[in-house]
Amino acid sequence: MKRNFVSILSALICLAMIAACTAQKDSGKTIPPEQFEEIYIQILDSSTVPQQNPDSTVSPIAERILKRNGFTPEEFRATLGYYNADTKKWGDFYSNIVRQFDERSRKKADSTSL
Repeated sequence: MKRNFVSILSALICLAMIAACTAQKDSGKTIPPEQFEEIYIQILDSSTVPQQNPDSTVSPIAERILKRNGFTPEEFRATLGYYNADTKKWGDFYSNIVRQFDERSRKKADSTSL
C-alpha cells in the first residue's frame, strides 16, 4: 500500500511538472472536472511513471486514453492549464484523486480477501 502511494505521488508530481510547462493562455476547450478526474486516474493507473513523447507533453498512453474517452491532447493540455492557473484547484483535484485511489485500493483488497 505504501509503495502504491509513493508511485501515485511520483506520478502526480510528474504530471504537475508537465502542467507547469503547459499552462495555456488561450481559453481552449477544457475537459469537465469529473471526466478529467477519471481520465487522470486511468492515466496514472496505466503506468506508474508516464513516458513522455518527445514531440508532445502528453504521453502515448495518455493519448490513447484521451482518444478512448473522446478528448484530444490539446483539450488535456488546456485542462492542465486551467488547473495550473489556481493552486487551490490543483490541491482539491489531487485530494480527490488520492481519495479515489484509496477507495479503489480498499475495494480491490476487500474483493481479493473474500
